[in-house]
Amino acid sequence: MSANLVTESITIGTTVLQFPPGTGAVNHIVVTITGTAVGNTTPIVQTIPFANVGTALSIPLSADTYTWSIQNFDANNTPLAGAFTGTHTVVAPATVSVTIANTLTFTP
Repeated sequence: MSANLVTESITIGTTVLQFPPGTGAVNHIVVTITGTAVGNTTPIVQTIPFANVGTALSIPLSADTYTWSIQNFDANNTPLAGAFTGTHTVVAPATVSVTIANTLTFTP
């Protein structure tokens, strides 16, 4: 993975689906983000308590195209529904600011 990381802010949204009676509530989710560039394909996996869904999270990523998935689990670690998936492209900033030396001052 490149040393030039871009901090991306992610917020996980929700929807309502119908399940059979007796189905437990969502306890936690597992978010997996995987880059597609050579050397950047090791998945980043985060387990997030469902109570934190809707809160913005920061994650440093290299410029790349990523696939992501969200899987919901109940308290028994049973998956609820299939994984939700998508893609996202992280673009490196066009420039960065660097302070450099540019003068000398002579004092007698």
